[in-house]
Amino acid sequence: MPGSLNSVVSVATGLGHVEMAERVFGEMCDRGVCPDSVSFESMVVAYCRIGRVVEADRWLSAMLERGFLVDNATCTLIMSVLCEKGSVNRALWIFNKLIELGLAPNVINYTCLINGLCKKNKSWSLMPPYTALIDGYCKVGNFDVAYKFLRVMDEKGLAPGIFTYNAVIDGLCKKGRVQEAYKMLKKGLKPTKETCTSMICGYCRDKNVAMAKKYFQRMGEYGCVPDSLTYGALISGLCKESKLDEARELYNSMRDKGIPPCEVTRLTVAYEYCKNNEPTIAMDLLDSLDKKLWIRTVSTLVRKLCSEKNVDIAALFFHKLLDRQQSVDRVTLAAFMSACYESNNYDLVSSMNERLTKDFGKTSVLVISLVLLSESYDLYKFATCQDSWPISKTFSLLRGPYNRKTSDLLNNKLVKAIWRGVQQCLK
Repeated sequence: MPGSLNSVVSVATGLGHVEMAERVFGEMCDRGVCPDSVSFESMVVAYCRIGRVVEADRWLSAMLERGFLVDNATCTLIMSVLCEKGSVNRALWIFNKLIELGLAPNVINYTCLINGLCKKNKSWSLMPPYTALIDGYCKVGNFDVAYKFLRVMDEKGLAPGIFTYNAVIDGLCKKGRVQEAYKMLKKGLKPTKETCTSMICGYCRDKNVAMAKKYFQRMGEYGCVPDSLTYGALISGLCKESKLDEARELYNSMRDKGIPPCEVTRLTVAYEYCKNNEPTIAMDLLDSLDKKLWIRTVSTLVRKLCSEKNVDIAALFFHKLLDRQQSVDRVTLAAFMSACYESNNYDLVSSMNERLTKDFGKTSVLVISLVLLSESYDLYKFATCQDSWPISKTFSLLRGPYNRKTSDLLNNKLVKAIWRGVQQCLK
């Protein structure tokens, strides 16, 4: 089905009818067609080619939110358009975001970005932006070339500043070469907050939490104040070493100082306590969050626990989730019910069914779960609109030509487990 959408979008954009392509995109999504990376990339490229940078940026943001990645050619096109329109900072942000998601930049990508930076700051045309080049090569792990540029700067009388060295130190720490980064610091540099955060990450990655704590404690001597990323790095390291009490103390400390923990930090601490069979502490840590953040974090935590087959603890948070908002998103519901079925925990399914049926009307949550698992979005959408939907009718549709893909699942062990669960709950 995404192939059909891609073909229609490609033809429409090729003829220059981007608004028509956008309408078709939305309509087909409403009909249950799930767009893939090619679908989004076609829209991004189409708007870039006609110079409508705002729309291109909007589609690219939607693409990145779904974890899709563009190729190097599209990356170059996007940055070129943004730089031409004067949005160099946005181009730089997108470039770094793409690298985080796994893009391996090539020379053309860097050249495009550097040209944009030079146009923004005319003085850079006289002094090439070596820091940008060094940062780029360090991000892809090519330290030999990065060191070569450092030597070139020395030869030209351009003394590398702390920001240049931060790029190298951060790259080394992320590649597990923290001792090499430490030697660079001994050149008499005054570390910044970013330097310390990189070193803390590096030592935690190297399972040397003691050194990470020393750097954290020295930040005051350097005139640095730790931020959410710094705290998060050390908390993550402490959790990996099972030093949960220290991690919790640091977590509470940052909140007392008015520094909000990011979602990764919140999830890491809560998950580690759950893994240690201490869900009550995890709940206490998360209860201080506002409702929106709490729901997002707990939903992610439930999915994480379900993926680890820790269904009993996941159920505790699932009930809490229902207490707060009386319903859950489709992905969390599917993850939880799948984990229950796979662990043969039909009693839990039955008790949860009693709660969920009031949120889904008379439609059995077991049927919803079955349809979710069968990946038949159209059938799910139709079934949940009905006042009642017999289980036999659902299986009849699954066996028929309505959705060939789902009929293949009837031989799947998971579907058989679901059917056993349905029978148990109907007794």
